[in-house]
Amino acid sequence: MSKTAPRGRLATLHAKITDVLTDALECVGLDDDGEKRAVSGDDLAVLRLTTAFLKDNDITCDDEDTGEKNEKMARLAEMRDKRKVASTPMDAVH
Repeated sequence: MSKTAPRGRLATLHAKITDVLTDALECVGLDDDGEKRAVSGDDLAVLRLTTAFLKDNDITCDDEDTGEKNEKMARLAEMRDKRKVASTPMDAVH
């Protein structure tokens, strides 16, 4: 028998897990003084847990981020088009 939880409680739990994982990720590869160090087994566990959390919850990015990405992609395409030189068929060159 499966039980369901109220949506608000799940959202709160989801937010807390996100906060904890975000805090843990900020420490990956850093020692107690904030200096870089080799990635440890604990760091790898945090990374695996975070990756699983994102995958299990089908999390990719916010719509806000997607919009920004689409704008950047459009600007790149525009810049690429401006750089293009008119193509000349090779047959016309000979």
